[in-house]
Amino acid sequence: MGVITGLGAFAIAVFALFLAILWTVLPFAVFQMREQSIKQTQILQAIADHLADLKALSAPSRLPPANQSNPTSSSPPSATTQHVKEPFQSSGDGVEQWFSR
Repeated sequence: MGVITGLGAFAIAVFALFLAILWTVLPFAVFQMREQSIKQTQILQAIADHLADLKALSAPSRLPPANQSNPTSSSPPSATTQHVKEPFQSSGDGVEQWFSR
């Protein structure tokens, strides 16, 4: 009962070899996954920062409307004094400017 047969010794040797290989390779795999996880976290943080910047740029301004900029004036602004620019204006060199003020 205490004697290990040849087949049992072979099975233990194969299992020990498997554990030795696993023990050698596994740390590299774990550290590689950790490195990829850190890279992905940095990329996602950069994307989140970029989206926050885009949200800040696309947020409507907090300025009062043009006709209510001076509530103390006695006369209301007329429609002829307001100037609305076209969405596309040519700068003269063929480059279109979008929503210039």
